Amino acid sequence: MELTQKKAETSATIGRLPAPRPEAQRLQRQLARVLAGLLAAYAVGLLALSAPALVQYSILAAVAALTAGWIFWKSHDLSDSVFGALQANAVLALFLTDYHLDATAATGLICLAAATFGVSSPWMLALSSTAVAGWLIRPPLSAEAPHAAILWLGPGITLAALGVHWVIAVKWQRLDLERRQLTEEVSRLQAELEDTHQARLLRASEATRVLEKRGETEGLWDWDLRQDRMAFSPRWAKMLGYAHEEIGDSPESWFNLIHPHDLGRTLDRLTDHLEGREPTFEAEHRIRSRDGGYCWVLNRGQALFGEGGKPERILGSQMHLGRLKSFESKLLHDATHDKLTGLPNRHYLLARLREEISRCHRNPNYGFAVMFMDLDGFKDINDSLGHIAGDRMLSLVGRRLSDAKRPEDTVARMGGDEFVVIVRNVLDEAEALVHAGRIQEVLGQPFQVGEQELVTGTSIGIALSASNLHRAEDLLRNADIAMYHAKSTHKGQIQLFDEEMHVRTRRLWSLQNDLRGAIERDELKLLYQPFISLDNNRICGAEALIRWERSDGELVSPSEFIPLAEEQGLIGAIGEWALRRACEQNKAWQDEGLRPIKISVNLSTKQLSNHEFASTVRRTLTESGLDPRWLQLELTESALMGSLDATPASLYSLFCMDIQLAIDDFGTGYSSLGYLRRLKFDTLKIDKSFVEDIASDRRAAALARSIISMAHSLRMTSLAEGVETPEQLELLRAYGCGTIQGYLASRPLTAEALAALLRDDVNLLADYEASERPSKRGSSATNEQDLVRRFADLEREAFEEGARQPML
Repeated sequence: MELTQKKAETSATIGRLPAPRPEAQRLQRQLARVLAGLLAAYAVGLLALSAPALVQYSILAAVAALTAGWIFWKSHDLSDSVFGALQANAVLALFLTDYHLDATAATGLICLAAATFGVSSPWMLALSSTAVAGWLIRPPLSAEAPHAAILWLGPGITLAALGVHWVIAVKWQRLDLERRQLTEEVSRLQAELEDTHQARLLRASEATRVLEKRGETEGLWDWDLRQDRMAFSPRWAKMLGYAHEEIGDSPESWFNLIHPHDLGRTLDRLTDHLEGREPTFEAEHRIRSRDGGYCWVLNRGQALFGEGGKPERILGSQMHLGRLKSFESKLLHDATHDKLTGLPNRHYLLARLREEISRCHRNPNYGFAVMFMDLDGFKDINDSLGHIAGDRMLSLVGRRLSDAKRPEDTVARMGGDEFVVIVRNVLDEAEALVHAGRIQEVLGQPFQVGEQELVTGTSIGIALSASNLHRAEDLLRNADIAMYHAKSTHKGQIQLFDEEMHVRTRRLWSLQNDLRGAIERDELKLLYQPFISLDNNRICGAEALIRWERSDGELVSPSEFIPLAEEQGLIGAIGEWALRRACEQNKAWQDEGLRPIKISVNLSTKQLSNHEFASTVRRTLTESGLDPRWLQLELTESALMGSLDATPASLYSLFCMDIQLAIDDFGTGYSSLGYLRRLKFDTLKIDKSFVEDIASDRRAAALARSIISMAHSLRMTSLAEGVETPEQLELLRAYGCGTIQGYLASRPLTAEALAALLRDDVNLLADYEASERPSKRGSSATNEQDLVRRFADLEREAFEEGARQPML
């Protein structure tokens, strides 16, 4: 459209320009002839007054012949050649009338050749007129000469004719140049219009070709928008079960078949394309088939636009989406359901929870419960029977939950051995507990997995709907927290969620996040609790205890953060840091000249099972410069038995380095004592649970004495933990315990405080001996023998009672 309009404007401009008329061209030629005739007549008059005529005629004839030949060769016009020759002779004769051929006359002779071009070129006419003007301003002849007037009249007429000739030539030459430029512009626009038209035809042909190819599998339609008529291919009609002749040729034949719910959306997309807002038309909608049912189709089309950007025609195709919709439905099912069990997955579950929460907000009398469950001991099934058996077990659990649920409830698998049940219409905790108990009863029945009959328990956490909850993720998180607490207290339990659980869990997560950077931030500290030798009541060693002081000043108990460190895999780094710091500190005390003592550092199971741990200890001792004799490593009986297969090699490497080894919390772990025969230890540490009741419970006293006796028999040192009362101390001394540790002697100390005690060689039991021991000696000179005899009686009574009932 833009090219056509521009072409029309350019053509109109050409039409307004005056065309060069033949009369003007003839006028130019007549002026040239008149000029030549005047000059010829003027030359004849001059020749009549001039002397040696023979010479002048010879020159005039030669110049005339040369000029005529030159002009004829350039213009191929005989008349112009003749008049040019006469003009040249006239000018030459004009100059020859001057008997004094001065510089001005010579200039005129030089310009003679330029004058010969005057007939064909306006610029040469201007040059020749300049030459004549130059001759006119030369010194004139004497006024008395009879031909003076003629001399002045002839050049004036010549100049006037030349001026008119030049003006006419310049004007028409400029007009002719402008016309040529506009004509070229019209030609260019015409070429662009033809290219545009060819491109539109090519696109239409390409669209038709593509549609014809689609027509092999899709139904085609062609809508002539100018006549408002549509044509449908036989395939289009057959796709819907119609005969081709049953379909009309109006757009309503198509629109009336579209489902009413889809018609508006389809027309909107069609309008967007026809009005240029969308490059193509594409819409999925339902369309009525001949049997009265509806099927899904995909309609696509491309409009062809004419002059002014107005759509003239739209070609399209229609594809049946039956198989595609079936495949799409399968993809949707796979995306929202668990592949193994066929149950809804987390995405589906969250969507259902959002629906339930919305319903709960709309109806205050409605409530529901979310039950998060985890199978107890499922890892053992995977480890012992393999993952195939484990998958079969999960499938059976999912099927049993689906069969046992009510129709309105939802069962989903979260992953692994975790399942969630949404129980609707639950208003209180009692009702939720009833449903949870029923689930436990259903899952408590044996499962037949291959030839194996398996029984598993279930830990369930319950979160009830509440008006202050708006996010499905929060409700699911609460149920998960409750399940975690149920599993941590005792497997197979049911736990209702409360806010205190959330607070504890948030603190746990906070500790987990902060613990990762505790070493870099220098938040971990080492305290040292002295070991007291009962031979001389002097400090003979100390246990390095890790303490964590967070950046906000809060002190975190080791019983709280050590399990977290083990779960997160940080215990290795923390243990290595404690080992290095303890060795460096002990070496620093020795460098100060203090009496050497052994420092005891606790080991975890993961450290001991690490095959590079012995190398780490050796490197730490080398870097710190500490003699291995002054380092003792402690490991609990439970940790020792848990890694017994990997332990001997590591312990043997440590033993070869002359490092002392101690068993911590002895008596609280496994009942088997075979490892004491297989492994070499230096110290047995009696657990605090035996020591604290030693003065009141004869069974505890008997166990403590047995452990001390066993240590002596195995040539090991016995160390009692948690000694807090003088009675405990006296009994342990009487049983022959070599070393004690506890608040009676000292609480954990900083490195500076312990150094001060070592420097002064303080007797930490001096106050007790000064206040307690003398009174005992005053009552009996053989007090210690009396204690031994009294506890011997207690042991005998315990043995006699044990014959009647087991000792617990």
